Amino acid sequence: MFLSSRAISSLGILLIGVLTARFLSPENRGHYALFFTLVGLATNTLSLGLAQANTYFLNREKQDIGTLFGNSAIFIVFLALLNACGLFFIHTIFDLNLAGIPGLLPWIILWVAIVMMLVETILSGLVYGSHLYKVQSASLIIQMLLLVAATLFILAFEDRMLLSLELRVTSMMVFSAGYLFALWWNIRPLTFRISVKIFTKQAIFGSRTWLQNLIGLLNYRGYLLLLAVLSGPETVAIFSISLLLVEAVRFVPETVATILLPKLVSLEQQSKSSEFTSRTLRIVLLMATLVAAVLFALTPWLLPFVFGQAYREGIPVARLLLIGSIGGVVYQVMTRYFTSEAKQVYSIIASATVLIIAGGLSLVLIPTYGAIGAALTFAISAYVSAAMMLFFFNKHSGIPIANTVFANKNDWILFAGYIRKVKF
Repeated sequence: MFLSSRAISSLGILLIGVLTARFLSPENRGHYALFFTLVGLATNTLSLGLAQANTYFLNREKQDIGTLFGNSAIFIVFLALLNACGLFFIHTIFDLNLAGIPGLLPWIILWVAIVMMLVETILSGLVYGSHLYKVQSASLIIQMLLLVAATLFILAFEDRMLLSLELRVTSMMVFSAGYLFALWWNIRPLTFRISVKIFTKQAIFGSRTWLQNLIGLLNYRGYLLLLAVLSGPETVAIFSISLLLVEAVRFVPETVATILLPKLVSLEQQSKSSEFTSRTLRIVLLMATLVAAVLFALTPWLLPFVFGQAYREGIPVARLLLIGSIGGVVYQVMTRYFTSEAKQVYSIIASATVLIIAGGLSLVLIPTYGAIGAALTFAISAYVSAAMMLFFFNKHSGIPIANTVFANKNDWILFAGYIRKVKF
């Protein structure tokens, strides 16, 4: 069920991308993508890795879920107040038009979106840590139905940017309330306790995961911000639409990686987690490569047919992103492994190095080549990141890099058997 829910979620993201591309102008589609990129970046910046810390402390440290929930709830309230002050300060001092809309209202909508995403993100660590995969699966489906329904209302209006944001954020509010209720219902009695000592440990552990996730997100979504500054919202729209094809390649790795951390932290021996990670990466790379190859061949027809002729110039952009997406699979899987071993320093070193490289290349390539320059930078950075993560994995586990990357005969047999048995 978890796989099917992730598939529905991915299809929903694609459908939202199609609807917003078709019924918002390229400029507004660019503003729309930038708005929710800011939501994601702000959420990752503020959450301090507490979701992963909740999963880790529930399984490896055997901490009481009531204490972890209480600490999380108080932290979310604090972040909501901090975020409100920060956004109000930015709006007042710099008088910026968010999403091309003047006034305070879009900033209020941004604040609500960030708080709702913080609730979902931080509490998801308790859901995964409690191994409530059916709850998470149902939640993913409900969430996507709400988001798609909100997006469909755009069809009744002509390119209404503000309304598009309002509808989507309203659906986020409804989902967050339901998600909190689902957690309470399945954990009952869910007590509320606070421990400064335990929260300090959560924050220390989470901060290491937080930094690697934040840098990783910047390496993935930061190109939209750079394109907005160096090229303009129309170019952002082209890049964001092309990036949706990459999400199809990332579907299996992200699905596997999501449940990989709870699995790894439950394994007592480091050698077992290393072998499990190595086998997982080989199979996931095989599946992602096959998907990327098919999409690469279909892109010249698929992109303009699905999103419209206005995005036809995104074909080379999408193809470069698809090539780079294979390298990105390594980072997706390996970050979970290093988190389970409390060795996030390896992920941080790799992602920080790549962020510097990507920043330098972007400043050179984007002003001249626009979205193609950003896509080329993305591809180069992804393979540099993959090489570094594989080197660190080999150093930590002793497993040869070739045995971690290239599928063997048993992997092909396992892969074929999985394809025959998988049920949606």
